[in-house]
Amino acid sequence: MIKPDLFITWPEHVDYPLFRYYLELYREFFNRIVVVFTQGLKERNLKPFIKTALKDVDFIDSHYMLPDWRQNAMMSLLDASNSSHFLNMEQDFMIRPDDLKEVLSHIRNHDFIGFKEGDRIHPAFSIIKRGNLYLTSKDFSAYPDKGMDHFGLFFKEMSNLFKFKDINDFGLVYKKSYYHLNGLTQNYHCFRENQPFYKPDEFLTYNHLVQKLKISQSQEFMSYSEAIEKAFGKGENETIKRFFPVTS
Repeated sequence: MIKPDLFITWPEHVDYPLFRYYLELYREFFNRIVVVFTQGLKERNLKPFIKTALKDVDFIDSHYMLPDWRQNAMMSLLDASNSSHFLNMEQDFMIRPDDLKEVLSHIRNHDFIGFKEGDRIHPAFSIIKRGNLYLTSKDFSAYPDKGMDHFGLFFKEMSNLFKFKDINDFGLVYKKSYYHLNGLTQNYHCFRENQPFYKPDEFLTYNHLVQKLKISQSQEFMSYSEAIEKAFGKGENETIKRFFPVTS
C-alpha cells in the first residue's frame, strides 16, 4: 500500500482532542504526518502543548507571505514534503481507522479521491498525487467573489483533468464510516463572541465527550471546554457519539 504524507493545518488557539486520539491510530498508514501552524487568537496559544502531545509528527510554521492564509499553509506543507501522494485532512473530519485504511488501499488506482458535501468537493479530506499538482495552478486560495471557498479553484482544475473518486464508492457510509463535523473551530469562537452555535447538539455532544478522552489534555483548553458545557450543557447526538471511544 502506498503511504502518503498526511497534511494538517492547525490554528494555534484550538485543540482537537478527538483528532489527536485518532492520529495515534492512523500513524501506521502514513509516511509522515506534517502539521503547519497558523496564527490564531493571541489570547490562547496551544502550540507548545500540541507539539508536546503529538508524537512522531513533523511541525512547521507557515513561511509564505501570500494574501490567503490557506495558500500560505498549503505551500509550506508542500515544501516540507516529497511524498508521491498526500492526504489533506481537517480536524473536524472523523473517520474510523479501518475505513481510512480501506480508502488508502485504492490510492494507486486513482488520481483524485475525496468526498462531497452536496455538490461541493470538500477540502476536509482529499488525496492528491503530487505529480499532478504541476498540471494545475497550485492555487488553494478562496475566491468568495467567484463563489469559491478554499480549494475551490484547485478542485475545479483537478476535476477537469482527472476523474474524481468519492470515498463512498469504496463502500464507506456517511455518518457510520465517517462524518464531517462542520463548524467545529468556528463554534469555539462563537462562544467567545456570544454568538449562536452551528448545529449546537452536534457541537455540544462533541465538546462534552472530548473532555472524557483518556489522552493528554491542555488544561487551558479543557477549562474553556468546561465553561461551554457549564453555560450550554451537553448534547446527545448519536452520530457524534459513534466516533468516540467514550459515550457518556
